[in-house]
Amino acid sequence: MAQPQGGGSLFERVSNEILETADRAARVIDEGISIMSGNAANTDSSSGGGASENTMGGQPGVGGGGDFYMSGDEDMDMDEIAEMMGESSPLQGIAEGVIGDLMANSASQPETPWEHVQAFTSAIHWKEPFVLGLLVFQCIMFGLAMWASSKERGLVPRFAIMLMIGALVRSAEYINLYASQHWEEWGITQNYFDRQGIFVGLMFCGPLLVMCFVMLLRFLREASQLLVEVKKVEIEKQRKQKKKQQEKQNESSTGNNKKKTKNTKKGSTSKKND
Repeated sequence: MAQPQGGGSLFERVSNEILETADRAARVIDEGISIMSGNAANTDSSSGGGASENTMGGQPGVGGGGDFYMSGDEDMDMDEIAEMMGESSPLQGIAEGVIGDLMANSASQPETPWEHVQAFTSAIHWKEPFVLGLLVFQCIMFGLAMWASSKERGLVPRFAIMLMIGALVRSAEYINLYASQHWEEWGITQNYFDRQGIFVGLMFCGPLLVMCFVMLLRFLREASQLLVEVKKVEIEKQRKQKKKQQEKQNESSTGNNKKKTKNTKKGSTSKKND
């Protein structure tokens, strides 16, 4: 994502600063190695000359089984040498500058999620035509998604909108690559299209995926309601069938009772006649 005032992106600026800091650190290390190698060469040459003079003068040198003795001036404490090197080293100021730059960059970078959100929103020019057009496009797509999600529209508009959203999200990478090369021709004030595609992912793909998710939730809700209605109809149908069967059983039982009463009446009358 780009800087609010410049042409480069925020991530490019941070990466450039990191690369510059790494280059400076490499130069510091190279200078230190060169200085240390130069000091080592000087000490070798001076020790070699001193050894030859001592040998020529009859003093015991390194060779010949004698011990190497340093003069009183050369016999210095290691702490004093370290203090002298620290005071005269040209690397101290450069190292302090590099450390100061690293600390300043780390302090200026966002750390918490809210700071990242604030940095993202502050880096966008919300009043430029490109950003306003993108917001209008998202509003139109949201209206189409809600229109297609109603029960009266059927399944065809829903699947059409979802397929269109899927195609747009799938082509977002190519759109970001093309826009990063032609953003100046479109009258955009800064390059929002970095390699990571953060702007395209948050401002273009994110809302479209949310719309598709909302459409899917509404479709699942409608399917669950339809399933409940179907179950209610089945239960009501089963109740009616049971009721009809009970009525038939009651009619058959009443018919049998009537026949039995008739037969009993006929038997009683025949007995009377006999």
